[in-house]
Amino acid sequence: MSEPSREPPAPLSPFARMVGVTVSPGKTFEEIIRSPGWITPFVCFLVMVVVSMGIWGMKADFATIMGDMMDNSPFLKLAPEAQRDEIIKKSLEPFRKQTQTQTALQTVISAGVNQIPFFHGMALVYATLFVLMGALKDLKLGSAWVNFLLCLLIYLAYLGVYMVATIAFSEAPNSAILLSGTASVAMLGGWMWLLNRKAAADTEFHKILSVCCYSTAVLIVWTLVFIAISLATPAPIQTYVDKMVRSNLGALVSTGAPVLQKLLESLDLFTIWWLTTLTLGFRSATRLSMGMTASITFLPWAVVVLIKIAWTAVFG
Repeated sequence: MSEPSREPPAPLSPFARMVGVTVSPGKTFEEIIRSPGWITPFVCFLVMVVVSMGIWGMKADFATIMGDMMDNSPFLKLAPEAQRDEIIKKSLEPFRKQTQTQTALQTVISAGVNQIPFFHGMALVYATLFVLMGALKDLKLGSAWVNFLLCLLIYLAYLGVYMVATIAFSEAPNSAILLSGTASVAMLGGWMWLLNRKAAADTEFHKILSVCCYSTAVLIVWTLVFIAISLATPAPIQTYVDKMVRSNLGALVSTGAPVLQKLLESLDLFTIWWLTTLTLGFRSATRLSMGMTASITFLPWAVVVLIKIAWTAVFG
């Protein structure tokens, strides 16, 4: 007698997949590649970004944080010394005019709208690298870039509305926040609609995009740590977002050498975990060797680190 055929197991739920990516990424990504999807993990990450930035923003001393950032900016050093204090003072006037809630809302909006351009762009960069390696022969790279440029037009329209809201309602921040917030929701909806059309029409691009979005499970862990630190830190918080979670070697070792310090700051626990998770996902999608996949995954990060080091070497 012939054995009864076994039906393939039902796909895991998106939330089970996100948990699986953090505890058993290799096996979970194999399942994701068989049945790709990107919207749920991206929306979950977006919600966590908005919540974490809102909690931090309600306690942050924006005037002090931005003042310190401007004071250390190499561009400010190009201005005449006698004018630097005046430039900083004028730049900080909007923060002093607004309430804490208004500034926090603006921060949340800015953080939220920048996530989808980043992850779409990241998926496109990695897709391009893997196509050049011959690993994704059926991916329609030209239409993927056209799709990204169309999405950028929506983002530019949002920036236009944001600038109009900032200028026209400079004395009415609530109206500016309402207008820019509405525009951000419209932008996200339009971008996600265009991106999902592309993903539905191109299975290989959909796989790469799904790996990028499900890898945010690692970044969600970072947001949970960030929220805990923000809640535990007494107000006013005078530390910028990227310095709140001290999970890099630079936070543990002080060398006194700016270039070496910048390198150590780049060696962050969550960054390495995230890139390693991406490597496992891309390996499942491309079937390349682990070494080849890792070299491609870590390449954009290495380029960014080298740029930061070079910038530090020139400007200090």
